[in-house]
Amino acid sequence: MKLLIRDTTLLTACRELPILAHQDLAVEGKRIAFIQPHDEKKAAQFQADRTIDGSRLILLPGLVNSHCHAYMVYFRNYGSGLNVQDWLFTKIFPAEARLTKEDCAWGTALGLLEMLRSGITAVADMPLMPASGMQIIEQSGMRIATGHSVFQTEFNPPACKTMFRDFEAAYHSYHNRAEGRMKVYATVHSGYLYPPEQLAEGGAWLKENGYRVHTHLHETAKEVEDDLRLYGKRPLQRFAELGLLGKGNIAAHCLHLNEQDRLLLSESQTLVVPCPTSNLRLAAGMPDIPALLQAGAEVALGTDGSGSGNALNLWKEMHLASLLSTSLYKQPGILSDNSVLQIVTATPAQAIFGDEKTILGRLQPGAAADLIAVSTDAPHFYALNDPLSAVVHHTLPSDVSLVMADGTILMEQGQFTTLDAERITYEVEKRTPRLIAGL
Repeated sequence: MKLLIRDTTLLTACRELPILAHQDLAVEGKRIAFIQPHDEKKAAQFQADRTIDGSRLILLPGLVNSHCHAYMVYFRNYGSGLNVQDWLFTKIFPAEARLTKEDCAWGTALGLLEMLRSGITAVADMPLMPASGMQIIEQSGMRIATGHSVFQTEFNPPACKTMFRDFEAAYHSYHNRAEGRMKVYATVHSGYLYPPEQLAEGGAWLKENGYRVHTHLHETAKEVEDDLRLYGKRPLQRFAELGLLGKGNIAAHCLHLNEQDRLLLSESQTLVVPCPTSNLRLAAGMPDIPALLQAGAEVALGTDGSGSGNALNLWKEMHLASLLSTSLYKQPGILSDNSVLQIVTATPAQAIFGDEKTILGRLQPGAAADLIAVSTDAPHFYALNDPLSAVVHHTLPSDVSLVMADGTILMEQGQFTTLDAERITYEVEKRTPRLIAGL
């Protein structure tokens, strides 16, 4: 399809020329064909199959949710008022024990639906059950890096074993499917969930075979204190020694860091993913994003699961990341609005899904056509002044009017083209009471 969006405002997520007004953007196939100042005659030469008036739209790259547990939509607004450890062990783990693989698939489907509606075109998801929801993931049209554990754990009685063959089977079945939009990561939940012998065995095997890892690190002060007491090392030092850090690997949270921690993250090129809403709700801590960027680390943002964040809303995470940084340093603008936009678009898109041949996460000619349109028709967009500030600080999921990934429209005006919203919401509503009853 040849699509032209005429006379619109672009937020490019590029360091140079981050805002372009009165532009025509053309999509042909899976790529952005051109971007040029609005000109009716030149635009007509493109001979578009469809033309959209962009005069009340802001276009930007599709958002990337770099740490998520999509299946956890069942547990939104559940277990409030608890710290991380109590929340996990008294509420979440007991409820998750009731989940079936089918429950996980439908929960994942609703998570993807919610993310699409809000302009998220790519996600690094950490599922509970390996290979659950693969059909809906492929069907969605999104870019999705799904996780598959290399460990099988039991709590009663405690047990842990590696499952390398299962991981390899899933990797060979699903990695780079859907024309390359699907990726498979090795899920290593954390350093505290597995016995050190199994963690070392898994780390060595993953490093030897070159698989990418998605993990949680330094989410709480207790996690750091426990590792220092048990092993005489901080979690990041342990993970570095085990080969679990590296380019393209994802480390969620990373809150309680010192200078050496930040240096390890920077030197290893591990993608660092704070989740501000989740971190604040569980009183886990506050991310220091400016210090990470100053150290040269690659930084992104995530929503975490709905169990801790209540919603899969990256607009809220962008706003919080900016304000928390300002508050932490008592310096407005310490984290610029364009930097915030880049950590939910260009940086994670390229780190998780990119290759040398494809430009992702930016609006520029030749880049993949992963883009979204924000409508400025709502009252909170009038007297707009600065479209970049508006996107970072007060855009709502409902303001997103168009979502495109790989040149295909996945959502327009609240209507989904690849997912059956009515069936998905019905299935999740039906299953939720059974999962949390009596807990």
